[in-house]
Amino acid sequence: MANKSHLKFLNEQQLSEIKNFKYNYGFEKDKDDRDNSPKNYVRLATSFKSDLEKLDNDLEAKYNAKDRTLEIPYDIDYVQITFQDQFVINKYFQDYYNDFGLEATAFYDFAKRGLFAVFDRDKFQTFITNVHNFIDCELDRNQNAKYSNYIKYISSFKLLRARDILKFTLENIGDIIYLSLMNLPLDDTIKQQIVRSLIVYFETNGIAYKHDTENDRIELQKPTPEQIQKIVQNFDIIESATCSAFTTVRPSEFNTVERQFGFTIQNADEDLPIVGIIDTGISNQTALAPLIINDATFTLAGNPLIDQAGRRSGLYYLGHGTAVAGLVALGKENHRNNFNGNVLADAKLLSIKISENGNGYISEVDLLKMLYDVKAKYPDIRLFTLTTCYSRYMNKNEAFSDYTYSLDKFAYETNSLIFICTGNNENCINENTGYDLSYFHGDHTNLSTPADSLNNLTVGAAADNLKDGIFLGIADGKEFPALYTRKGHIDLSAIYSDAKKTNKNYHY
Repeated sequence: MANKSHLKFLNEQQLSEIKNFKYNYGFEKDKDDRDNSPKNYVRLATSFKSDLEKLDNDLEAKYNAKDRTLEIPYDIDYVQITFQDQFVINKYFQDYYNDFGLEATAFYDFAKRGLFAVFDRDKFQTFITNVHNFIDCELDRNQNAKYSNYIKYISSFKLLRARDILKFTLENIGDIIYLSLMNLPLDDTIKQQIVRSLIVYFETNGIAYKHDTENDRIELQKPTPEQIQKIVQNFDIIESATCSAFTTVRPSEFNTVERQFGFTIQNADEDLPIVGIIDTGISNQTALAPLIINDATFTLAGNPLIDQAGRRSGLYYLGHGTAVAGLVALGKENHRNNFNGNVLADAKLLSIKISENGNGYISEVDLLKMLYDVKAKYPDIRLFTLTTCYSRYMNKNEAFSDYTYSLDKFAYETNSLIFICTGNNENCINENTGYDLSYFHGDHTNLSTPADSLNNLTVGAAADNLKDGIFLGIADGKEFPALYTRKGHIDLSAIYSDAKKTNKNYHY
């Protein structure tokens, strides 16, 4: 079962084993710089008062929207808590569990924000009472109101709602939806009972599904918007529902490997390393043919040795996977030399086809299975390229996706490396007619999943190209990012006020 939240708890006994688990993020002020003056909590108490009112309203709305004709064994409420700083699991997990009836299920923003399941409603009322007392003490100056010091460490809280779970608009539902399941480390029996009732709902309503138990998620094929709405409103075991719409990164117009190229690869018979091209196929009707492994096994969409994506030139498509494969196998020098003289290849190519035309919806489950099958058949393959990203950009400091986690896990388990593109920002031509670096400050220029990978290599685009000579472009230099590329989405300055952080494990 996936454990992406880095929680290691499986049962009550394992709570005693967490003493050595600690996040190594955050900053500690020098003791001399600490402010010991009394704190004014009026603003925080005012915010809590609003949070409580909204929590009550959201709870009422949640249960009014429930369909009680569904036979679901448990209702679970989830509260998202934002802290003043990081939540240190080994110190506070058990206190929140024992005192407030809250079980930590996931953490975001480097543990500054947590999602907690309300496993004991009576104990959770103790939490609510503490918040009320804090408000009474700070706003009404009631010195007799007693509350836990943990309350002051909280910045805000709210109920997890159906609209928080849905990561796309129902109007853009698409063909494939992924349900990421909650991690209930101490209540797995309850979780499995809800999951079983969810599967009964799928089967009763004719919804095709695949249960990816390894990564703790469910893939749905062609559900209706009404079914998705009902699922997220009633089955309290879903952390997020995402859509798998994706697009390819279109190649540039220079030196695309086409049918008419009159060159011969000199070393096609050599024992070259094989690179897996996860894309729209590789056409074997091009000069790349001697380098392509003659294997049509690995495909989710048609013949992997045919590439009909991309722009059209006369009777033929220029392809997308074919162009990527040409860059991989023939490298920078051949393109710079315009393929003059002897052409020496750097690699052989295995086509792993996931799309016919470069856009649509992808089955992540089937793709991951196919990658493991590739490794089983060709264990020497270590390198892959993946130039298809989801069309939705990631918000600032958004947690990495289940898809990304699965690819990271694959890379780790198989000793492989995937080169993943950041994705194209196709709106840049309309939004930034000049070269303004501040344009990249907006979230809409952030990378797209699965470019948020931690175990693989993410590749963006520079203003440079493969042409020699003087750089001519709207950027100040060839090393600057290309306007259409995307940037990383992590910004620690938005979480921590301190500008500097020292890594004690790094040595010069």
